Amino acid sequence: MSQPALLGRGLKVRGRVRGENDLRVEGTIEGDVVVTGSLDLGPEGTVTGGISAASATVAGRLEGDIDAQGPVAIAASGSVVGDVRATEVSLEEGGILRGRIDADFELPEALR
Repeated sequence: MSQPALLGRGLKVRGRVRGENDLRVEGTIEGDVVVTGSLDLGPEGTVTGGISAASATVAGRLEGDIDAQGPVAIAASGSVVGDVRATEVSLEEGGILRGRIDADFELPEALR
């Protein structure tokens, strides 16, 4: 398996970021992020813009919506101000979510 692309601490990008791989953000992005793999927003990372990814883990700060084809996890150090759309959403104690959750899932047969 290949290593994720990395936007390191101290780096700042303005504009849309697109990629065909996983991405770890430890710096700052001002603009939308679109990746076909997973997005990992580190504790010191900041994104101001929307995220579209296969899955996402937020341990830093996000101001924008998340549209994930898989799960989204917000860590205790994470903050999301925006809506989250995913198949599964988890929020650790101490994590912040200010927005709506739209989770696509199937009910078990017994609950239908």
